[in-house]
Amino acid sequence: MVLQNAKLKVELGQLKRELIPAEEVSHLGAELGSAIRKVLTRLHRVAPSLEGQPVPVIEERLKEEEDEILKQLHTLDERLNAWQRKD
Repeated sequence: MVLQNAKLKVELGQLKRELIPAEEVSHLGAELGSAIRKVLTRLHRVAPSLEGQPVPVIEERLKEEEDEILKQLHTLDERLNAWQRKD
């Protein structure tokens, strides 16, 4: 009976979109990891081009990269929210 109640709670949580199935978490985690790798690779590529540049130029380029990071994270957040709203 206790196990049956626990199973029902999990199923109810999934139906209410309060719990995410492991395969979805794995997929979203892979996307997040890919986005982080992409951003870090971009930072490594941009860093050498900043050497010797004036501070305002460096700050502007880093701000552009920061904006891209935030955009990637926002996209992942939107996907998670869309998943939660699925019927």
